[in-house]
Amino acid sequence: MNDNQSIYGTAVAIGDDAVLIMGASGSGKSDLALRLIDRGAKLIADDYIAITGDENSPILVQTEHHIEAIEIRGVGIIEMKCVNNIALKLIIQLSDNYERMPAPLPLISIGPYNIPSLKIAAFEASAPIKIEQTLIHLKSLTNMANQH
Repeated sequence: MNDNQSIYGTAVAIGDDAVLIMGASGSGKSDLALRLIDRGAKLIADDYIAITGDENSPILVQTEHHIEAIEIRGVGIIEMKCVNNIALKLIIQLSDNYERMPAPLPLISIGPYNIPSLKIAAFEASAPIKIEQTLIHLKSLTNMANQH
């Protein structure tokens, strides 16, 4: 996947891992990203993200029209420093209707990549923690697979 593919969503980096938050306009993407940022995440981009990659993983990069800002509903567009070129590890699908115990995490195909996804409600108080714990879980699965 050499060409950039643009996708509608908001992305943050949690450590070295990118999380892409997807949902309809007004569904809470930026709000959830803001709560993750408050917990230490870094903004990659709000609204539109480009996906590129190599043979190993998809990489989230800013589009050519990127501005370093996030929309905060009720406040406006606020400048915010962004990071770039972060490997995508998890896709969040915003929904009020999701399974209580999905197993395993479903995969979403983006180009040649299959990325784990998680459906959550954006405005649940625990949403940021669910995302962080899912990333920890995915890393432990990867570490176990690499040991065998």
